[in-house]
Amino acid sequence: YAIDPHRLVLSGFSMGGYGVYRTFMEDPKRFRGLAIFSGLPRLPDTPNEAPDFLEKENLSRFRGIPMFIFHGGKDRNCPIEQTRALVSRLEQAGVQVDFHYEEDKGHETPGATTLKAFQEWIGKLVAR
Repeated sequence: YAIDPHRLVLSGFSMGGYGVYRTFMEDPKRFRGLAIFSGLPRLPDTPNEAPDFLEKENLSRFRGIPMFIFHGGKDRNCPIEQTRALVSRLEQAGVQVDFHYEEDKGHETPGATTLKAFQEWIGKLVAR
């Protein structure tokens, strides 16, 4: 495929959202942006080798990388509280986060307004 390796955006939903954090940690120079949809920054009940992205030492890795994060208020699979805490800590660490929250959404696709915002975000990101 004709892919520009300098315009890669890593995106994931649910467990794939955690995979975005983890994959970026392994190869941070490879990606231009990260998009996480209903993903957790910490895996529940996992061995110690699974990084916890709520921990301060892991947050600085994301400085300089644009992030788009979506989460629904009625998500029972991935509680919103962890995502809110992560967004706050990322912002405090100087990370550029575009956070979208929809009160009425569960563990599902975002609504039209968030999808439009994502399209605009990704359009600006790859146009650089």
